[in-house]
Amino acid sequence: MKTVGLLGGMSWESTIGYYRKINEGVKKALGGLHSAKIAMYSVDFEPIEKLQHEGDWEATAIILCLGKMQANARTEFLRIIDSFAKLGARGVILGCTEIGMLVSQRDTNVKLFDTTAIHAAKAVEYAIHR
Repeated sequence: MKTVGLLGGMSWESTIGYYRKINEGVKKALGGLHSAKIAMYSVDFEPIEKLQHEGDWEATAIILCLGKMQANARTEFLRIIDSFAKLGARGVILGCTEIGMLVSQRDTNVKLFDTTAIHAAKAVEYAIHR
């Protein structure tokens, strides 16, 4: 099995999704007690968050990095997805890890492309194919 390099997200809350999906994929593909070989680097978000506050980015620090999914944020994302559908969109890319933590395919009839799931599946494919 090849080693997968994983650069952690802005918080461990978002990184854990990748870690879990990659390991679940390897276990499903290989069975038994297999798990992925992962070399991971994770960042400390605190210094980044302080810089954001200097630019008054307070809202971003409160929602994508404390692992707290607020109902109003979920509702707003679903409203936006619905508005895209009304404009004719047949699919929406969830291009940020935290969005996939907030909404899922069971929440909407619009096809969602969760980049976390897509990236993890490709990492598994890379790791287990020689």
